[in-house]
Amino acid sequence: MAELGRRYGFFRCTGCNGQWESSHVYVNNMTGQVAYKQKCKKCNIECDPYHVEELKCSICGMQGKLCKCTKEEKMSRHVNEKRPHRSDLCMKCRAGIRCTSPNLML
Repeated sequence: MAELGRRYGFFRCTGCNGQWESSHVYVNNMTGQVAYKQKCKKCNIECDPYHVEELKCSICGMQGKLCKCTKEEKMSRHVNEKRPHRSDLCMKCRAGIRCTSPNLML
């Protein structure tokens, strides 16, 4: 299995034109290709992000690879802990690979 890296993605549904953002976008670290789609919550169509970027530390603002903050201090870009991850819309979770898996590279 390819090593996956977590990224931040911007989505637009091709069915209803709905838009959303997610800090749970997973890419193949070797190819940079998105590994899992997300479903639109309005019309249930699987979508790829139209733009993907590195996660940014909310403390220093640096990208994950450049950040020197400790892992305990880091919070991913735009992560709102009050909004739970929608595993029912996440194709990675639906494939049985939870987004909370510890083997992910941030």
